[in-house]
Amino acid sequence: SKIPKSSSVADTSVMTVTIDATNGWFKMVKTATSGSWNRLSFTDESTVANRELVEGEAFTVSYAIKSDDYTGDAPTIYLKNSLSYTRPIGEVTSEWTRVYYTGTWKSEGSVAIHLGWSGLQGTFYVKEFQIEAGNKPTAWKPAIEDTQSQLDAQGTRITSAESSITQLATEIQSKVSQST
Repeated sequence: SKIPKSSSVADTSVMTVTIDATNGWFKMVKTATSGSWNRLSFTDESTVANRELVEGEAFTVSYAIKSDDYTGDAPTIYLKNSLSYTRPIGEVTSEWTRVYYTGTWKSEGSVAIHLGWSGLQGTFYVKEFQIEAGNKPTAWKPAIEDTQSQLDAQGTRITSAESSITQLATEIQSKVSQST
């Protein structure tokens, strides 16, 4: 499951979304309970579903959610037209809660994963969205692409530190040579 980088909201007049890449979550502020088209889309997860899930086999969708001012049912999950909207198991509270839905994968229809917010109102935070094969939700794990980018960033930091150490060693050696 990828760290959030983009989202799509169908009706911005009643719902706004911001991405906090540092903390890895989406923040949604929904100002009206109406509008079944108020949704948060996960385009990267659609690619994972197409690549990794098999017709007729169990799959699980899960995500962590909390709210500043709402307690109750979690937003519905829409995967594709052959699976429709489904209500996940678990409720929204003021603490991070992992909610999930388990079903049987159907290959027909195009994947368009999103959360449906009809009937909900408040400020919500969503993170760690994950779709995976199997009938049980597992702890969130970063996507391979995210892990690789984090490794690349660490490699850049190490290279920079090595350069600084080499430069300081050269300067120290020069000062030692000057004083002898």
